[in-house]
Amino acid sequence: MSSFWASCLSQFEQELPPQQFNTWIRPLRLEGEDDIARGLRLLAPNGFILKWVKERYLARIEALGSEHFALPVTITLSLAERSATAANTAAGTTERARDTPNQASQPAAVAPDPARAPDRERTGY
Repeated sequence: MSSFWASCLSQFEQELPPQQFNTWIRPLRLEGEDDIARGLRLLAPNGFILKWVKERYLARIEALGSEHFALPVTITLSLAERSATAANTAAGTTERARDTPNQASQPAAVAPDPARAPDRERTGY
């Protein structure tokens, strides 16, 4: 983890209640500290967190970046791509689900239609 992002996390941990910090800030990942001139990129795990952070915390993160690097810093927010590990885990889960029979894949017993019962009584069938 970069020294900037570590200090940023530390600052937010002091400023925010634990639930907010763990929900909105901790899941973010930083890229690009090796080339500040091109800007930094924060990766959010999903669109909801991305939008929330952009609206509420991005300006503060940029201010912390400017303080840390002693020059204006541009930070962009992007969605993190699913890692190969996550994709493999999901594929393994799908394979196990296919191999394991469940009740949903078996036909359900058909219950008699209560609306049709009087017809049988009248006709004797």
